[in-house]
Amino acid sequence: MEYATLERMLRKAIDIEGNIRVLQSRCDDDPDALTTLRDNIAQLQAMLPGEALETAPENRANGDAAPEPEAAPEPATEEVIVAETVVTPAPAVAPKPEPSPAPKPAIAAAAPAKTVNDLRKIFTVNDKFLFKRELFGGNSQDFDDTLELLQSMDSYHEAAEYLLEDLAWDPESQTVINFLASIESYFNNR
Repeated sequence: MEYATLERMLRKAIDIEGNIRVLQSRCDDDPDALTTLRDNIAQLQAMLPGEALETAPENRANGDAAPEPEAAPEPATEEVIVAETVVTPAPAVAPKPEPSPAPKPAIAAAAPAKTVNDLRKIFTVNDKFLFKRELFGGNSQDFDDTLELLQSMDSYHEAAEYLLEDLAWDPESQTVINFLASIESYFNNR
């Protein structure tokens, strides 16, 4: 399978994870989010071996025909069965009426923010994979060493300055922007 195809499949899997997180955070049956999730799953399924993989799914949606695959000897293949996951919302539970609510204070105390002491714990598995590959050239040791150094810094400003100036990362790169957002969240919650 070509690297570009695997790259598109990985990005689609990340999109699917995001769709699931949106549904999880909303805790309700959002038809738009469900439709987007189903579309992304269908696009990922279309990328699996046995399909025309040369054209990105976005192009096929525009009416472009998938290119004819070149004639090549067919390798032995395994049949892959992908089950469609149907998200069924939990049944709504009617709230029990309360007799009379107690008077509430004028200003409620905000819940304390969850503190994060280990910088490695703020990244999902997909984030770690993406950042290692895109920002550290696939080098896990460089990734870990950088996180350890960032964790020892006093502020987000100091960390961002190190990444953008000392490592010369491109501040316009979406991957860099996402990494910096994660680092900023860490410094805001520690």
